[in-house]
Amino acid sequence: MHGRLGLALAPCVLVLASLSASAQESLCLIYPAPGSSNNGGSVGGAIYFDLTVNVSVKITDIDCNFSATTGSSVGALFYTTPTTYVGKESSSAGWTLAAQDNGAGQCAGADAPTRIQFSSPLLLAPGKYGIAIVAVNASHKYTNGTGSNQNFSNSKLAAQCGAATNVPFGGSPFSPRVFNGCLWYSPGCSEEYGSGCPGSGGFVPYLSTVECPIAGYPITLDVVDCLGGSTAVFLFGAARGSYLMDNGCTLNLSGLSPLLIAVPMGGFGPGNGCLTIAGLLPAGSAGQTLRIQVFVLDAGANGGFANTNGLELPVK
Repeated sequence: MHGRLGLALAPCVLVLASLSASAQESLCLIYPAPGSSNNGGSVGGAIYFDLTVNVSVKITDIDCNFSATTGSSVGALFYTTPTTYVGKESSSAGWTLAAQDNGAGQCAGADAPTRIQFSSPLLLAPGKYGIAIVAVNASHKYTNGTGSNQNFSNSKLAAQCGAATNVPFGGSPFSPRVFNGCLWYSPGCSEEYGSGCPGSGGFVPYLSTVECPIAGYPITLDVVDCLGGSTAVFLFGAARGSYLMDNGCTLNLSGLSPLLIAVPMGGFGPGNGCLTIAGLLPAGSAGQTLRIQVFVLDAGANGGFANTNGLELPVK
């Protein structure tokens, strides 16, 4: 890259640039509308489905179909588990609270979309997840699955429905049940490639962004799943690479730039390190491609460091 890259750091905070370079999109399942639901659960119950993520996305809001007094305060807890929800509906083991409402949700009434905004955006890397949405101060209204109304997809996301329980992660699930609502997200325009290398605790650092790189606009890079309190070193390359290093890790860059950026990681301990680094892409960088990999100093890793995947960002 030619020109100066101005940087700002925010350990363990996902920064949403005021000049967002990516428009918000949605994946709607059975969208709440009069007559869309034909069943429902208990107050505080959960609805489950599987979600396949094809590109990194940052989920900021969801629409839900809640049964509660119109205008009353409601919310949602958004849980994830690796691969699938199936077989995990009756136990909290393996589930992670990934996002929750910001406390400002108000019920729109049954069979009307109630918008729930997360207190912090949720970043999901490409992969397969089980999802559980727990209603707060409300009960889910949903639709019985028929086999032909349980799959929803676009180029970024795909949902396979689903089940419900009246008590989150407890009791026998009702299945099939289909969530009534939408996931609102910002998609990424970058491509992740190559492999990362584990550090302490076996955690593999992960580098991503969900913003589209546009000349003259901000870009934020997120690094997670590494050793908290350590140091991250950002490397830049002219092209993709795949070079096996002495410790068995892979350098995913070739034509390395002399530009190195070393910054402290937030968090504490194995797997808890995270960092957001924000920069302004030079105005004259359109048509160029930025390739980045991050190495994290880690005395518990083979060779003394762990590293991320490669990230390729074509600048528009």
